[in-house]
Amino acid sequence: MGLAMEHGGSYARAGGSSRGCWYYLRYFFLFVSLIQFLIILGLVLFMVYGNVHVSTESNLQATERRAEGLYSQLLGLTASQSNLTKELNFTTRAKDAIMQMWLNARRDLDRINASFRQCQGDRVIYTNNQRYMAAIILSEKQCRDQFKDMNKSCDALLFMLNQKVKTLEVEIAKLQAECSRQTQLALE
Repeated sequence: MGLAMEHGGSYARAGGSSRGCWYYLRYFFLFVSLIQFLIILGLVLFMVYGNVHVSTESNLQATERRAEGLYSQLLGLTASQSNLTKELNFTTRAKDAIMQMWLNARRDLDRINASFRQCQGDRVIYTNNQRYMAAIILSEKQCRDQFKDMNKSCDALLFMLNQKVKTLEVEIAKLQAECSRQTQLALE
């Protein structure tokens, strides 16, 4: 088996002891246990993956069932999506209608508020003018009363003056008659 070595040659070991039986038995048991491990591993792998056709068939059936379930779920989700889309469109239209109503109500409210502010301003002006109007009405009433009194006195004065005018007309007529008589007497 190779080169012959001398006992103290350059290839000799430092310890110089020869290998015993236990040294070789140790490697023998190591390789035997390694072979047992590989056999057990092979059996386990054969049990798990040995019947490839049956497991592939069951995997295929499970995959088909899962695909059918996913397809039915997809159909359900598609129908649900279309219903939700319709509901969203309806809700959007309702929201737009409500927003339009809100804008109209806001415009009406602004107009009513402007009218209310105008009425409040007019009310303040009328309240301030009411005092003056009451004073004017009172002074007008006093003026009417004074005017009635003055009319009565004027009527009495007019009546008296008419009486004087008639009296004076009668006197003038007498004086004219006397004057014309005296002028006739003086001419004669």
